[in-house]
Amino acid sequence: MADYRLPDFDEASSSQIPALLELVNMGYEYLSRAEVRGMRENNSQYVLRDIAFAALRSINGDSVSSKSIRDAVYEFEQVDMSGGVFEASQSIYSLLLSGRAVSEMVSGRRVSPQMKFIDFGEPSNNVFHVCSEFEIFERHSRRPDIVVFVNGFPFAVIENKKESVKVSEAVSQMVRNQGAGQVPKFFLFPQILIACNVHSLRYGTMLTPERFYAHWKEADISLDTVASVVNKTVDTSVVARVAGDLVRGGYTQTFDRVVTAQDIGIYSLLEPARLLDMVRNFILYDGSVKKIARYPQYFAVKKAIAKLKTFDENGKRNGGLIWHTQGSGKSLTMVMLVKSLIDDPEIVLPRVLVVTDRRTLDKQISETFAACNIKKDVRRVASAAELL
Repeated sequence: MADYRLPDFDEASSSQIPALLELVNMGYEYLSRAEVRGMRENNSQYVLRDIAFAALRSINGDSVSSKSIRDAVYEFEQVDMSGGVFEASQSIYSLLLSGRAVSEMVSGRRVSPQMKFIDFGEPSNNVFHVCSEFEIFERHSRRPDIVVFVNGFPFAVIENKKESVKVSEAVSQMVRNQGAGQVPKFFLFPQILIACNVHSLRYGTMLTPERFYAHWKEADISLDTVASVVNKTVDTSVVARVAGDLVRGGYTQTFDRVVTAQDIGIYSLLEPARLLDMVRNFILYDGSVKKIARYPQYFAVKKAIAKLKTFDENGKRNGGLIWHTQGSGKSLTMVMLVKSLIDDPEIVLPRVLVVTDRRTLDKQISETFAACNIKKDVRRVASAAELL
């Protein structure tokens, strides 16, 4: 009789474990459930404080004391939710992006250096971890399938389903868990929320409505690159820990498997440098809604930035055109482009002029910029003379 393996039809074997092993091969360190339990005082603590302290000690200079780092890590989680989850989420996002000023005494002088939580400029300076079945307790007990951490802070959540279950069910579960009677505080921290099975993947961010969870498409992605990641050998001790945590003791890593939509989506969104780029430049707080870029917006902005940095032999740049259909998010694309321009260290003092052909559109775009809280002032002018 021929030797063969029966196909895996359960959620853990077909979706969750392959996702975890792919993340390990992308540079994430796997933390077992026992390790995670040992790092938390209880299931309502979401920051892995020891990892966070070590990471922040590494990325901040000597002008920031260890006491300030410990205090900041602890206080990061002491979120004021009296103004609602949107305001609390925006506060956490601002801390992740900008850090916070700390008070230090240096050579007899009181100084206020800016402490970083994440080094967005050098992704390799950060530490990336992943765990399975992260236990959460607020008004209900919940257990997301996979949680991704950067410097000990939750950055992404994945809900896996077996291939016979529609991804829409994972999306519904993600949305449900953010409800007022569920675990809303936890979802203040992760920035990207992913629902997937092997055939499909959709993503959103905090309080994204179900209908707006989007697919990710990437024309230039190399399937060979993704295949090399998913088929790379993972240390057998790590595979055993992953399988043990999911009660799949007999699981062995499969090699030469066909790349799935789940593999491509996870690689596209959670490759460490891409993850930090998405969080830094492609998440917006638009009025009272938190939004994350769709793939056409992401690649339009990336190509525009590359164009702006490209000069010919005469020191001139070529222009470009980004085409949108009605209602496809052109105002948000503009805001994301400006946000990327402001944060790019190679582009000094950018000045952006937005020209519209309708007063209603002019008002809409100026209000979008204002609602998204761009760092620089946005001025709406009525004539060319005001530009001089």
